[in-house]
Amino acid sequence: MAVGELFLSAFIQAIFHQLLSPDLLKFAHREGIGEKLDKWWKTLLRIQAVLDDAEDRQHFDGW
Repeated sequence: MAVGELFLSAFIQAIFHQLLSPDLLKFAHREGIGEKLDKWWKTLLRIQAVLDDAEDRQHFDGW
């Protein structure tokens, strides 16, 4: 389970870095999909928060 969580966390962080790419942001706004990109960003932030919370609980509960 911990390996899966680590993989998912690393994957989400890689996506964050891609979403922060200036070229991608320019493209998204030029193509009119900036709002969707913002929505994805917010969703990924929520997912990361849930993963962080689960990791904290796992350490606290001694799993």
